[in-house]
Amino acid sequence: MSNIVLGSRGSTPQNWQPVKKFAIALHTFESEGPNELALSVGDELRVEEECVGWYKGTILASYYRTDASKTVGVFPATFVKTGASIDALKMDREVILMESQEYLARQDVLVDEIMEEGDVDGLMKSKEHLVKLLALRKKLVGKENEFWKKEMRQILGISIPLLERPRKSTYQLSTSPQLLQAIGASIEKGSISGGSSLSPVARVDKSPTTDRKPTVSLNRTASATQNIQPTPEGSPIPRKSTRAAELKTRTGNDSIISLYRTQTEMQKNRLLSTGTGLTKSPSAAKSPPMSPSGANSGLRRKPPHLAHKTTSSERVGGPPSPSSSQLNLTRGMTSLNLRGSSDVSIPVKVKEVKFYHLLVDVKAFMCATGEPNEISCSIYRADTKKFISEEFVVKMTANGMPEDVTKIGEVKALFTDISESELTGTAELYLVVRITRIGKLATPTFGTQISSSKSSKKEFEFRRPFGGAVKLLQLSELIPTDPSSESEDEGSLIIPSNNPEISSTLSIFTVEDENEMYNLHESIVKKHNLTTLPHAKGIVLGLQLNCGPYDELCQQYGDKFREIPQVSRLLFPDSGITAVRNDFYLTLESGKLGKSENIQVNVVIRGEDGEVINNSISSGVGSNLKKEHFSLVLLKEAAPVWRDTINVQIENAQKFLSAHAYFTVKACHESSSKEKELYFGWLPLATSQGCAIADLEHNVTLFSLPKEEKGIQTTEGGITLVPVSLYLKDESFKTGKSLRKEEFLKVRTLLTSTQLTNNVSMFQLLKWKELSKETLPDLLNMFTYISTPEVLKFFKESFDALFAIMETGNADLQSLVYNALVFMVGLFVDDKTVSVSGAQLKPVLDKYVDEQFVGKEAHLPILRYLKEALVRTTASKINPTLKSLEYLLRFAIKSRIKQKLAKDSEEDDIIFKKELSEVFFLINKLMEKTDATFRGAQTYTFKNFGQLGGEMGKIYSGTEYALIVKAFLESMQYDASLKLLNAEKLSFVKRIVKNSHLLNEESQVIIFLICIKAILPHLKSNTEEEKSESISIILDIHQKLETTFRAPEKIPEVMIEMGKVVPMIMKHIISLKDGPQRMDAITCLLVTFSKMRPDDFEAMFECDPNPVGVVLRILKIFHSLIILPTYPESWVNLVLFQYTSIAQTTTQLFEIITQTNLMTKNNGLPNFDGSEPDGRALEIKSSFDLVKSQDLKSSFELTRSGSLTTSGGSYHSERKETVSMAKSSALDVYRHFFKLCTLFLQSKALAEIANSTIESSKVDALNKGFLQLIQNVWKTLERSTKVEFIHTIIPILLDFQIIPSEEFRRTASNLYFDAMDAEYNHTESLSGTGQLTIIESRTFDCIRKIAEDSSKQFNEEWVDNFFSAIQTKTNELSEEQSQQKSRFEKFVVDTKDFTGHLQEIRTLPSSSAYDEDRTAANLKLVEYLKSTNRPEGYVTFLLNLVDNQEKSKSFTEAGEVLLLIASLYTWSDEEKLPAISGSKFFTEETHGQRKEKLYMRAIEAFTKGNMWEKSLSLLKEACIYFENNFDYSKLSNALEMQSSLFKRIVGEHRFFNEYFIVGFYGKGFDKNLRGKVFIYRGNEAERREDFVERFMVLFPDAQVLSYSNDPPPEIMESEQKHLQITPVKPSSVEELEGKPSKIPANMPSNFQKYYKSNDVNVFLFSKPFRKTKTKSDNEFKDLWLKNTFYVTQDTFPSVQRRSLVINRVEVEVSPIETAVKAMKEKNTELKDQLLKNDNSNSSPSALQDFVMVFKGVIDAAVNGGTDRYKDAFFTEAYISENPQDQHYVDSLREELDYQNEFLDKGMEVMKRKVVKGSDMSNLLTILEEQLNNMTQKSSRSSSTASSLSESSSSNYVGLPS
Repeated sequence: MSNIVLGSRGSTPQNWQPVKKFAIALHTFESEGPNELALSVGDELRVEEECVGWYKGTILASYYRTDASKTVGVFPATFVKTGASIDALKMDREVILMESQEYLARQDVLVDEIMEEGDVDGLMKSKEHLVKLLALRKKLVGKENEFWKKEMRQILGISIPLLERPRKSTYQLSTSPQLLQAIGASIEKGSISGGSSLSPVARVDKSPTTDRKPTVSLNRTASATQNIQPTPEGSPIPRKSTRAAELKTRTGNDSIISLYRTQTEMQKNRLLSTGTGLTKSPSAAKSPPMSPSGANSGLRRKPPHLAHKTTSSERVGGPPSPSSSQLNLTRGMTSLNLRGSSDVSIPVKVKEVKFYHLLVDVKAFMCATGEPNEISCSIYRADTKKFISEEFVVKMTANGMPEDVTKIGEVKALFTDISESELTGTAELYLVVRITRIGKLATPTFGTQISSSKSSKKEFEFRRPFGGAVKLLQLSELIPTDPSSESEDEGSLIIPSNNPEISSTLSIFTVEDENEMYNLHESIVKKHNLTTLPHAKGIVLGLQLNCGPYDELCQQYGDKFREIPQVSRLLFPDSGITAVRNDFYLTLESGKLGKSENIQVNVVIRGEDGEVINNSISSGVGSNLKKEHFSLVLLKEAAPVWRDTINVQIENAQKFLSAHAYFTVKACHESSSKEKELYFGWLPLATSQGCAIADLEHNVTLFSLPKEEKGIQTTEGGITLVPVSLYLKDESFKTGKSLRKEEFLKVRTLLTSTQLTNNVSMFQLLKWKELSKETLPDLLNMFTYISTPEVLKFFKESFDALFAIMETGNADLQSLVYNALVFMVGLFVDDKTVSVSGAQLKPVLDKYVDEQFVGKEAHLPILRYLKEALVRTTASKINPTLKSLEYLLRFAIKSRIKQKLAKDSEEDDIIFKKELSEVFFLINKLMEKTDATFRGAQTYTFKNFGQLGGEMGKIYSGTEYALIVKAFLESMQYDASLKLLNAEKLSFVKRIVKNSHLLNEESQVIIFLICIKAILPHLKSNTEEEKSESISIILDIHQKLETTFRAPEKIPEVMIEMGKVVPMIMKHIISLKDGPQRMDAITCLLVTFSKMRPDDFEAMFECDPNPVGVVLRILKIFHSLIILPTYPESWVNLVLFQYTSIAQTTTQLFEIITQTNLMTKNNGLPNFDGSEPDGRALEIKSSFDLVKSQDLKSSFELTRSGSLTTSGGSYHSERKETVSMAKSSALDVYRHFFKLCTLFLQSKALAEIANSTIESSKVDALNKGFLQLIQNVWKTLERSTKVEFIHTIIPILLDFQIIPSEEFRRTASNLYFDAMDAEYNHTESLSGTGQLTIIESRTFDCIRKIAEDSSKQFNEEWVDNFFSAIQTKTNELSEEQSQQKSRFEKFVVDTKDFTGHLQEIRTLPSSSAYDEDRTAANLKLVEYLKSTNRPEGYVTFLLNLVDNQEKSKSFTEAGEVLLLIASLYTWSDEEKLPAISGSKFFTEETHGQRKEKLYMRAIEAFTKGNMWEKSLSLLKEACIYFENNFDYSKLSNALEMQSSLFKRIVGEHRFFNEYFIVGFYGKGFDKNLRGKVFIYRGNEAERREDFVERFMVLFPDAQVLSYSNDPPPEIMESEQKHLQITPVKPSSVEELEGKPSKIPANMPSNFQKYYKSNDVNVFLFSKPFRKTKTKSDNEFKDLWLKNTFYVTQDTFPSVQRRSLVINRVEVEVSPIETAVKAMKEKNTELKDQLLKNDNSNSSPSALQDFVMVFKGVIDAAVNGGTDRYKDAFFTEAYISENPQDQHYVDSLREELDYQNEFLDKGMEVMKRKVVKGSDMSNLLTILEEQLNNMTQKSSRSSSTASSLSESSSSNYVGLPS
């Protein structure tokens, strides 16, 4: 046992217990202390001790560790999986999945290394492991499987050491794209095997002196190489030109497109590789004490090589489970050839035909029939009322056990090829179980068993119908899934290859009429006429649905799965012909017999010689082959219906065609002696023409059995065999006496065979040589009526026969053969055929053309009739030919090649090329047609013509082929409405580009140019699909230019044409949101820019009428690419490429702008090169310098606010009116240059690359380049133009100070000083006085924004450093520049002071508790701006304060600040104010307009703060302004707002803010607070407790005093902090001085509350006290009050929520005064309640409030309150002692009388309002009684009554007179 003391995660010793076990690491763990052991996934460990969630152990082996110095230490238990041995752990599913996940996560790093080294062997090996691992891992995620685990463990054992890779192979990559593509394609296909070798691969000469380039081997046929002339193997590839070398230098890779496509494909597969069902990561598990998931740990650092991987915090809960969209990345998708097979395909969802296999396991048969049974299972479609599968037959004993004891527990069958549509659509698929009893004719008693010893075996062999059951098969039930697993396609579920078994118990039913047993399944489905079997408990079945090819399932499940019997469909499945079959199904349907008997039909198959063919009959899958079959026995039926099916299996086809089915009809009986065979009949299996009989219902004629006939035999089963010579060869017998005219059998046949056909036309075609020439035309005409399955079954034989007929030379037959060929090819290429069959038929036809084609003389006839078809006038006649165009031309070309091999003739070549060229000419003519009826034909042409590249290369040279393509593409005019046609056109172009590597130099150039031209209109379309596909084609062209282009010197020619598409690509990017399509478009744009030279840009600008707009779009797109990254941060090479392309393009654009007249083109303005448009030389001057400065000096005046004004208006206004749109755009271009430079240099992505990769030197070079670009742009500008850009460049230069680079900061200081110099000298030249108004305003605004941005490192230090550098440069100014020097020095000082104020604000915490401190700091800053005469800054920061106050919901204070700003302006519209720089609120406007804007915002703020009266006063002012300006629209709106506010004042109850007095005592407080007292404005109806809690956030270490008296000296002088917080009430100066209130007495009390709570600076705190030491018998006599009045410095509400107390007055209030005040307040409350309720509109809640107030008054009176007032003050003794209080006594008496009057009136109102019988009515009765008792005790004087009456009539209208 050991102790680890003071570990990195704790400071106390832990007790460790010894253990002995092993572990494997599931997650990476990074150590943080000396005792911790770092782990990598897969580390093998020996665990020696454990302690509460932690282990101590030793690493035994490791794959990924980079530091092997430490192998012993502690680690968290949740990061490992423990077990008894390492070997056992290695086979643990969880361990394998986690190790494989780690391996896959590291693959991109490995691939990058391999690509850099060009190691083909390493890449191939890695690819094989990766693909196989992905496939196996996907399977293992879904299900435990030992075989898969062994396979994965073997792969991981091989793969992991690959990270320590061997030396380079002698084979190198010629171009990385092909290898990258191959990896992507293999991953996409999910193939397990490594696949074919990747080509082309260049072989490098091993000689160290070799200087040759790698060579590319192209696998071409001899005929192809003669014409297309690829580079011969072994010869050097032509050296690339300087242009090509430049491209390689720019991209940094031979093919950036290949890299991009590989990355996107691997990203997609990486989503799948994470899998599901993995163990949760440690952060999701229960964390051990102080573990990585515990509170003491932070996020773990990621290792450098996985810096871009998902962090542990991002993987809480383990690797993320893929969503439905992720799982569907490969399911339900197919390549529509959008990018070519060699490139990464765009996944496009199509309706995929899925096929399933249903495993049925008969687990229990719980039905005691007393006899053996036969169970038959088959699948039935309710919609077609047909069985679709064979029967699975199981024989059971009387006890319900399998007859074959070896099958116990293994009674299983696999029903194959069930389509998804059958399980999810309207098919209503059922599993039907039929139960047949084998025994006596009569049904035995249930539960009894007949012993075989009591009767002969014969008596128990009758097959009797017993019962049945059905089970509905639905995909949703067979595959239990949650809703989140549904795919995007309706009705399509995500199906794993295997699913859990679903157990189902089927109830057994029967029907009373056994002749209806054939339809029992329908009766069960419809629940009609059913009879339950009481002793039949049911059949228990296990159902498991499996998806995927049968062979893959066998591989998953092993040999045991392969042994399960397969139950096939009766017909070939929709998935196509997958195996050789020769099944002939014969169904005994029904019969018509003369009399009712116990009928049984017996069947044997006899050959032409009459011999019974052994083992030719099967009752179903699972039954043995036999030579005779006995049907069900139906009792006493003259017209029995059996529906009994057998499978006739005869291996020899010829023997089958000569055989026939032989039937006998037998009357059965319990006693064999009474049985009798009645009739016999037969049915030939072939027709007289020699093919199988048709799939129809056949009538079998019956004959009586001859009694005495020679040669009659009997089978073992007792079937009488009549000699075939009698009924087959003797025609008279068929019409003789034995014929039973009224009796017959009905049978149905169905042939499912790959060897036989029952179609006569097909049979005759295959035997055409045996037919006469006269019959061939009819045969060929009938060929098109042959069913599709028959044609597809015998397609090779059919093609061979048709070409053989064509070569006979008969013109009439050739025409018919051509039609037949068109028909046949149409079947292979028709989408309908493919969608129905689900099979890909074109590869089959391709193989036939390439390997099996036989026609040597078919080319000229095919071309002749093809031309005839193309000149037809109607589209419907052309369409079939065009559907088949590809293969018709391939047939012709293949035929010519075969002919040439036999006889090479130059003349024949000329003839063939002439005929073929005429075909292409007619095709072009067809494409020129504008008739809408030909659109389908043109679509077919595009679809098929593009497939001919390889074939045409065998006939034409590369240049000839390119010209044919050019003519073809130019023949078709673009029409945006033809979406399908346009899609096919783009697919055609894509295929042409894809195959361009097979062409020579000249043809490649032609192809690329015409393809670029062809996609131009598609890029301009409104269809996103067309644009995206066009982008993909451009990417393909770029890839070809980078890899297989044979004429690098022609790249400029291609790029000039490519430049024309750039504006359209940019528009497409702008229209797209984030997603793969946008990434494609951006990559396309960047790659295009990377290849463009200045000449290419100039050509691009010439194609656009607004070149300035193009430049702006480029710069704006570059902005967005930096702000919103295009590529994941882990794609370092692509991210670096993006920034490199941006830098190069931006630099080139700037050079073009400064060296050409681009910005002033066609507008007559001076050019940037200093020349006039007509070529005259000019002094170099910016085109923005519009007005000669000497003409402006005398007319401008500089105001202190920073605006330049003239007699006619402001400088800004005049400039805006005179600058043209073109010049404004040019100015905008330079702004965007500056903005782009800023974004680039501040890019986080580049910074991360520089910090974490070896590419830091490249990043540094890019940054320095952009820094230089900023300087160059600035130097280009004229002084006056620099002033224009001060607003733009100042934020850039200040942001540079945050970048930790001395060079950046130095450059920023120089440019900043130059900007200061430009403004000073420019303003001096205009007005005679140099100013820094613009730069000062912008600098202050930018520093403010930087200070407010918490993400930026704002501090005074960098400001000091920056402006110290400015001061240094200022000191360098000459003596002649003393005024400028003085102004610069003042600016530096002011800026530092301003920064100090901002720093004070920034250092305050962001909590809302500090809102008031923030406001105070802001006001301090505002005062500074005001004192230094900076009105723009003053107004700007006040408005900023408003924004902050509104965010903190201090609306009233915000309104006060707005009024403070508004006070600066008048209601006049005579003078126009300039816009304030950097403010969207303060635009160019008049005084009145700005004041109006401020007032309206203030009104909104006051309204939100419940200061409605304040809003009304502002609206009144605004209304005067509106009326004077005749703006009646705004006036009406303002009046409506007034009306609304008045209604709210009258109708809404509102709470007002509370006030608190806060005293700061103790030396612990700062001097500006210590010993001071403030009044704080709290929240509405805020309690003291809530205010104290909120306030203590500011002073958490202070103590709150619990008393309200003045603190003693020891508190005042304490070193601690003490707070005294007491609520106070708003008061007034009048109350302080004892004067009457200014608030009108007749104002309703709810109105008075507003005026009492607002516009106040006097506050009252009242505290009761007793003057005498002795307590009297009446407390009212002793109730003195001490009123303390506090006078504040400011009036509330104000811009702040606190104000300093500047005066304090204490006043004593006598008991009689207190009583009078209390009675007045209570009477006022009663009066208000009466006003609310004495009308018809009062609410129930108001009445309830009134009752409560009423009850409180009466309770006080009843309890003696009123009497105690009288006892205290209405006595002669009190009056005599206090004569000065007589008027108070009179007032108290009047208030008591008022109260009685109000109570009487209140009782009347309540009686009228309260509903009788309610709870309130009971309370009202009690109150009325109490009121009467109180009234009786009180006597009123008439004078008092009169006074009350007068007061009532004057003050309260609602009282009676």
